[in-house]
Amino acid sequence: MKQQKKLANLVFLCLFIIVISACSDTKTKSSNAPLQTNSVINTVKFINYEIINEYPHDPNAFTEGLEYYDGYLYESTGEYGTSDIRKVDLISGRVLQSQKLDAAYFGEGLTILNNAIYQLTYREKKRIYIHSYYFKTTGYL
Repeated sequence: MKQQKKLANLVFLCLFIIVISACSDTKTKSSNAPLQTNSVINTVKFINYEIINEYPHDPNAFTEGLEYYDGYLYESTGEYGTSDIRKVDLISGRVLQSQKLDAAYFGEGLTILNNAIYQLTYREKKRIYIHSYYFKTTGYL
C-alpha cells in the first residue's frame, strides 16, 4: 500500500513538472532580455477631468450603491443593522425617503428598472425589490 502511494505521488509530481514546463515560455526567458511592454498599455488613453460642482452628502453613510434617476439620487448603504436605501435630493443632500433593511442584511449595490429598486445584499445573496414610488419592500429573491 505504501509503495502504491509513493508511486502515485511520483506520477503526480512528474505530471506537475510537465504541466509547469509546458506553461512556461522558454523562447523569451533570458536574464538579459528587456521587458516587453504589453500592447494594451500602449493603447490606454488618459483623459483629463474637471470638478464642476460638489454636493452635500451624509458623511456617516457607508455608500455601496449610487444611481441618479429621474432627478434624484438613490443610494444604497451598507453595514449590518444600519443598511438602507435612500432617495436623496442632490442639491441639499436631504434624505427624502428611506427604507431600512432588516438587520440581518448588509446592503450592497442597487439599480432601478420599471418602478422598482433592486438592491443586492452582501453575504446573504438576496435581491430586494422596493417600489420606487411607495418606497416599500415588495419582495426578496
